[in-house]
Amino acid sequence: MFTDSLMATLTVTIDSTEYEIPAGSLRTIQLHMGTAGFEGQASFTLTSRDDNEFFTAFADSTLTDFSLSIQATWNQPDDTPDPLYVEGIVTQKSVREYTVEIMKDTPVIWYDFKIHFRDAVQVLWRQHFPVAVYASSTMGDVVTANTVANFTVSADMEEFSTSYDQICLALGMADNQASFYDFILWYVYSRNGVVYYDYTNKKLVISDSKQTADDTSTLNIDDVGAYRLVIPEIPRYNTRLYNVSSESTGTTSLTQDEAISGIYQDRVIRTDITSEVTAKSGYLEAELKVPSKEVHLEFKRMPRTTFTVGSQVEFDADKWYQGLSFNDDTFRVYEIDLTATAVNQASESGIGAEYAPFQINMTARMENKDNEVRIFPAFIRPRYPLAVEGTVVSETGEDTDKTYQIYTDDDTSVEYYKVYLPLWELNIQTRYIPDFLPGHFYFPLFRDTRVLVELTLNGARVARVLDWGDSTRLPDDYQGNHILFGKNDGDQTSMQHYYDESKPVLSIQRTYSTDTQLIQMSDESILLQTQDDEDE
Repeated sequence: MFTDSLMATLTVTIDSTEYEIPAGSLRTIQLHMGTAGFEGQASFTLTSRDDNEFFTAFADSTLTDFSLSIQATWNQPDDTPDPLYVEGIVTQKSVREYTVEIMKDTPVIWYDFKIHFRDAVQVLWRQHFPVAVYASSTMGDVVTANTVANFTVSADMEEFSTSYDQICLALGMADNQASFYDFILWYVYSRNGVVYYDYTNKKLVISDSKQTADDTSTLNIDDVGAYRLVIPEIPRYNTRLYNVSSESTGTTSLTQDEAISGIYQDRVIRTDITSEVTAKSGYLEAELKVPSKEVHLEFKRMPRTTFTVGSQVEFDADKWYQGLSFNDDTFRVYEIDLTATAVNQASESGIGAEYAPFQINMTARMENKDNEVRIFPAFIRPRYPLAVEGTVVSETGEDTDKTYQIYTDDDTSVEYYKVYLPLWELNIQTRYIPDFLPGHFYFPLFRDTRVLVELTLNGARVARVLDWGDSTRLPDDYQGNHILFGKNDGDQTSMQHYYDESKPVLSIQRTYSTDTQLIQMSDESILLQTQDDEDE
């Protein structure tokens, strides 16, 4: 811990009106800055002589924005470093009103305010649980559709420009706890990308590579109280990817030099498409990267160089001790923690001053800038499938025909149905496979069959049929079974087994326009009949 004079300014914006809280009014500041965003809290004191308009606005539920700038006051170089600066949304507000106890009839003397805050992306996307299906879209389209005016997201990751026949968000299911923020972190992590918050341009960045800085600065050893070289935990396993498809069974082995023989993390995929196995192998290979060394710092005064998450720094031997194991390396800051408590906590002392002394704890963690291991915050994996209703599409024959249609993917030769989802007014693809029937039955799903579809991120399957086909159901007193073949009432074959006066009847009737043939077996009789109503 050290004591330093800070020029810290908190600006609270409510309903487009800015209220500036100077350093002398601030009592505590806590700030955690990570790779993907920040969070923190601050408390401050205002007297009743200040504009009471702020108290009225503060106590309302209107969206509250904020910005916080922190900069040392004394002993700064001529080229003053940029301050630590964040801006975002206030998540929680509280206020205590103080009066003089012995004078209970007096008005409030001062107010003790407290706010909790985060960057806007976290605040809003952590409360965002959409259920949506996008057809012929990219993940970039999905991000754009879910980005609001309060923040900016840049998605230049190559994967986000890949078009998919279907992208499903199932975040509104009752048993799902993953928000859209969790979904994005999971998706990027599982596709070997990175997510970082650009503190300079105030935006979230989704990319294939880690953040780079234009300049590299040298920290002054006089600003650092303690430093430690850290070797992160090393993965000691290899990975095996099993494809459990009976048509394309195989094992892909992924290895790395630091693994212990016999220790594995196995993964399973079921697909007949070779490119899907290749893509999955590439994603898993990224998880086997061995982390490089880190440096953790504890400061003894505010750094005299521009220093924030994403900054590149070095420890030049001319300005540091010679022979340190990290003298020749360049590092990237990935985490900063700062806690500042005003030295003078007396309620009205120094209120309104431009700067004030604080007791400060400030630490930083940094990785070698060439470190290939990605640093992600914790996230919740989204859950699938999402069950929705749809109707089978066929573009063969007349609109009233019970025809089925097989579509074929030009790239993979995979056969599929089209199913119309009325909620989103779009068609999605489901595999053309029996799914719920044994292989010796061939009953493709025909036009307008009402089905329950289970949607995954980029796929779907028909879970079951939800209704009897037209003219298939028999009267209840028949206690019968019925198989109906064909296109429509004028072009079909009906096979029925039912009971007439408690005696079984088997009937097979073929109909084509006005031409009909009937075979009927009942008690002590067999009926063979053919007729053409047109001849009558």
